[in-house]
Amino acid sequence: MCKKKKGHKCRIPCRECISCNKLCPDFVDAPCPIEHKAPYVCNNCPKSISCLFDKYLYNADYAHKEYCETLRKSRQE
Repeated sequence: MCKKKKGHKCRIPCRECISCNKLCPDFVDAPCPIEHKAPYVCNNCPKSISCLFDKYLYNADYAHKEYCETLRKSRQE
């Protein structure tokens, strides 16, 4: 995707490149430290605006709708 010659490194880090993340064989994803401690989401993280890691956001309305749908399906069976 980068159309670089073999052995040539890109000038920007893979985690900042939109296409390299999925295609570059040298890309190694570094997990965000917040993923491993409660509350496991980025909602209240002060670095979330400038953070380059994947974002994990909690949406209470969405979670409640999913729960109601699961409950409804379980009662139909």
